[in-house]
Amino acid sequence: MSAIENEGIMRMQLDGVKHPADSNKLIGHQNAQEVMAQALASEQLHHAWLITGAEGIGKATFAFHFAKHIIAHFRDKNLTGDSMFGEVGTTGFTELTQDDPISRQIANGSHPEVLYLSRPWDQKTKKFKTKLTVDVIRKTVKFFGATSMNDGWRIAIVDAADDMNASAANALLKILEEPPKRSLFLVVSHSPGKLLPTIRSRCRHLALKPLDFDEIKTILNLQEGVTLPSGEVLDAVAKLSEGSAKRAVQLCEGNALKHYQLFMEVTQNTTPNWIKIHSLADALAKAGNDDEYSLFFDMINGFLARRVRAQDEPLMHHQEGLLNPSHFPLAHWADLWENLQKSRAVADGYNLDRKQVILSFFQALFQS
Repeated sequence: MSAIENEGIMRMQLDGVKHPADSNKLIGHQNAQEVMAQALASEQLHHAWLITGAEGIGKATFAFHFAKHIIAHFRDKNLTGDSMFGEVGTTGFTELTQDDPISRQIANGSHPEVLYLSRPWDQKTKKFKTKLTVDVIRKTVKFFGATSMNDGWRIAIVDAADDMNASAANALLKILEEPPKRSLFLVVSHSPGKLLPTIRSRCRHLALKPLDFDEIKTILNLQEGVTLPSGEVLDAVAKLSEGSAKRAVQLCEGNALKHYQLFMEVTQNTTPNWIKIHSLADALAKAGNDDEYSLFFDMINGFLARRVRAQDEPLMHHQEGLLNPSHFPLAHWADLWENLQKSRAVADGYNLDRKQVILSFFQALFQS
């Protein structure tokens, strides 16, 4: 994950991958597209939508494409003189080229009808702040105070609402309670249960599903800045991503896939190889390695879920060692999953030694 400067705007994005604002193609989420397109066409578009789902499945990309769909509709309506809602598409979003003026303006953050609200860049520390602050939310005052072009909507995208501090959340709630005329909030959230109940109650809920296997592979093949594996390894990446394009890209870059393969190698035996385990723990617990550490445990959660369901592991043609369904009862895997969540939460909350979390997990993993 890195900071990319685009036309003077600092954005957080995966290395080699376009930011959602720069995306000119939306893969998947067809049912959700129809819901939103029909809401616009029927003139029943609620002023605030809570777009939820697992991290990395394209919620922000979806929000930006809906913004383009709305703006393109009102632009075309003015050019053709058609009725405001009669000709708008209802089966999906309008797809604009990268060279379309709307796409270019949204990509460089200069479109007057789209406001993107995310964690701000700290010029002093040269890092993004850990929270989406109240000053960011207050940008909506000036934004919604201006007159809309083409009699259309002014659209604020909050990405992600989970990052808001208490003051920012209260500021957002206030404007949701008294929304300006023709304002639209697209509020992205990975964990909506953590938001204020009053924010959730002011929004229509739109849950996006994880991307399917073919959609993940399509997205990977569209990434110009990502080196992809081939054959069964690419298939394994698509399966391990569990519907998250972000995770799929992370598996193709860096050491994430190598860590998974080493983990699988260790589990092929019924006794622990502590030399390999310590090597893996040292690599993951290294300072500044937050993304790989987090991704490793996300993959372990998937591994444990497949054990409970007695499903095969990607890239493993023979389910030997700990993978043998007869080696442990299902309760063992379920207990491991529950204990892992607790130990991670405690370690993160109290900034404890990450290597010890990893070693403790392996000790519990091999305990019969």
